[in-house]
Amino acid sequence: HYQEAMQNGIQTANREIFQMAAEDTNLTGMGTTVVAALMVDSCALISNVGDSRAYLIREGRITQVSEDHSWKAEQRKLNLLTEEEIVESPFRHTITRSLGFESDVKVDTFLVNLHRNDYLLLCTDGLYESLPDEYMQRIILKNKKPEKICHRLIKLANKNGGHDNITVVIAHVLEVPPPARVKESPADTVKLDIKLKESAEKQPVPDTVDLGELERERKPSPSDTVKLG
Repeated sequence: HYQEAMQNGIQTANREIFQMAAEDTNLTGMGTTVVAALMVDSCALISNVGDSRAYLIREGRITQVSEDHSWKAEQRKLNLLTEEEIVESPFRHTITRSLGFESDVKVDTFLVNLHRNDYLLLCTDGLYESLPDEYMQRIILKNKKPEKICHRLIKLANKNGGHDNITVVIAHVLEVPPPARVKESPADTVKLDIKLKESAEKQPVPDTVDLGELERERKPSPSDTVKLG
């Protein structure tokens, strides 16, 4: 079962990190995040722990598939603080789930039905904290080739003050094979109300990004993504 294999692999990595930290006091508190994608026929299984993200770019729109396990994400869901209070809080960089913090970790897994010409973007927070989603979308659509996209995204994020490790993986779906053999039980799946971001109007992408330039307007749309239990 592909979902089980993905989750077992991440759990194994988690236990290894936890054990290393337990055996060496110099490594106490060591941890990391993970986001991974497994392509199975016409589907992609995406798993994540922490705040590294997976995005789907389809028909000129960018959608965050994964869910952040972070203090900021939790506060936005609770809607008790203003956005200004959230981004200025000393807890703004705190993640609520990671590999290595405990001997066992909950892994989120999502099933995405792929379409021809889709792009999957996997990245660390060093990228999306430095570039708005709409800029990432425009760079991907403008550059087309995965290797070129990765170099361009990292270059622009660094120019825009990239504060953290910036890791980027891009997959381009050239053709869609026959329907996937991935099966999920209806009782274990929950339809996500994924918010698809409106495509930014086509315009040249600058070498630096004005973060105040873009408004993030989102509209709900039917999704081919489900979260697996």
